[in-house]
Amino acid sequence: MRNMKRLLLAVCFDIAIFGPALCQTQSAKEPPFSLTLSALTPRVEAGQRVELKIVMKNLTNHNLEYQHDFRNYQDRSNNYDVWDASGKKLEPTKKKYPQIGDTFEPVPAHIVKPGETETSGITITLLYDMTQAGTYTIQASRKISDDANNGVVQSNKITVSVAVPLVPAPTPPQR
Repeated sequence: MRNMKRLLLAVCFDIAIFGPALCQTQSAKEPPFSLTLSALTPRVEAGQRVELKIVMKNLTNHNLEYQHDFRNYQDRSNNYDVWDASGKKLEPTKKKYPQIGDTFEPVPAHIVKPGETETSGITITLLYDMTQAGTYTIQASRKISDDANNGVVQSNKITVSVAVPLVPAPTPPQR
């Protein structure tokens, strides 16, 4: 019984002393995937769609799941931040009918094998108002898991230029 108490005391001591170091080691691990963001058209005229491509690469030695919306192949797990030329972060646009598009039947997740990639796209102008001429900076991020303590992986930052239209919109005929 005395040996059991000593063993228990030693284990508790080890956890108290080395536990925080173990947690730090875990948080310093390499991310399980990378995100690479690119613009299909890095320069558009005001009012045109800005289409992005995002590539997730599995950096682990095991399979990862990748879930996307079957209607538009956009991965709902990715989040996007957009800043204008002054560095002000844009707020997402408000949907006129927010309930539309928020319900969908889940589809089986794609499996991304070690070292392989999964590519999706997004029309960022459906989420953010980028109708003002200027330069916008965009970055994607994705949670590592449902556990918030695991953090997020961020993509590279890209810039997109929105120019004033070269040809003005036609004026409606006068009656």
